[in-house]
Amino acid sequence: MTHENEHKKAALNAPACFGAVSCFSHESAVCKECPAFEQCIPAVTETLNRIKGVINVEDYLKKHEKAKKEARARIEERMKQEMAEKAAERKEMPMPEMKVPRKTKVEKVEFKLTDDQNTLIAELPVKAQSFAVQLCKTGLVDRIKKDLTAGVNPLEKTGPKWLAILIEMLIKGGVTRAQLKSEYMSRLEWSDGTAGSHTSLAFKIFQAFEIAVESESKLIANPKLFESN
Repeated sequence: MTHENEHKKAALNAPACFGAVSCFSHESAVCKECPAFEQCIPAVTETLNRIKGVINVEDYLKKHEKAKKEARARIEERMKQEMAEKAAERKEMPMPEMKVPRKTKVEKVEFKLTDDQNTLIAELPVKAQSFAVQLCKTGLVDRIKKDLTAGVNPLEKTGPKWLAILIEMLIKGGVTRAQLKSEYMSRLEWSDGTAGSHTSLAFKIFQAFEIAVESESKLIANPKLFESN
């Protein structure tokens, strides 16, 4: 979709002030909360460029250019912080359990991602995507759904432990974000930040693949899984 079409689509769904120079402000809390905020920025710039031959809007253009530079700087700073947090999380992650090597060779089975799975994964936050890919490639998404209806935790012995804990809580009837975070902190000895971020990842992944649904702030096993059994 071209930028022009994106602007047209955004304008159709946006409030009447969309693209209005006199209304838009980078600092406005109201503007920032608007779903069309990102599309409104270039729309306002286009409006300014159209009318600059009639009236002097150089000050407005300079203001918008300055705001865009500041926004880019904030995004870069946020990305640096996220990278630093991710590095800290890796340090806090528990060491994998030592396993006795097998004498017989085990062939690793890897499933090819379907178009639907690729679409779902693309819509997930970046941090959740790598975990979602592994669940799909190892066939765990379908296995978790099947075992969950039988009250069995397929990750109890193999892990990852943080997802095994979530499945355990779903089998028991469900879990809130606060409860799951508390479980991670006490059972895995994770920090508040690490436990919180993994709670968010777990909720997003299980809902994306329709393993679970959130009802009244509580994540429960998807009722539809039991209808087919």
